[in-house]
Amino acid sequence: MAAVLSMDNSVFAAFAFYSSVLILKILLVIFAIAFHRLKNQVFPSPEDYKKDPKGEKPQEIKTHPDVERARRVHANDLENIIPFILIGILYILTGPSAQTALIVFRVFTVARLLHTLTYFLGVSIIRGPSFLAGVLCIGFMIVNVIMATHKFAF
Repeated sequence: MAAVLSMDNSVFAAFAFYSSVLILKILLVIFAIAFHRLKNQVFPSPEDYKKDPKGEKPQEIKTHPDVERARRVHANDLENIIPFILIGILYILTGPSAQTALIVFRVFTVARLLHTLTYFLGVSIIRGPSFLAGVLCIGFMIVNVIMATHKFAF
């Protein structure tokens, strides 16, 4: 079983590559959030603001549409990429065909990249289908894991 989760297994190696790309994407979105926070002087906590000019009290927390958009992208990434990585490992343990697994990993990765790009650009007509493509990839892997393991559950 250890050989399945090794770089000698081309399916696992591909999964490691695409998962790494997606994790890098999450980190880049975090930098986008920080950029928009600094650019618009929107900070997450009251203590992050300088005291008002009179020195009386901290300023109230502000918000900005660019910061909120980046935060929504990040939240959506966490809601989709983490399940992809978790179910992906179980999916690999079922011994899928390399060709099918590569298609699933590639479609999911491209879908998430498109989703992020279109979310930042505000293009909802492409964002919805890219989100759906990613969810279908996760669903496909879940069904395969359940089909491969249901006989052991009872």
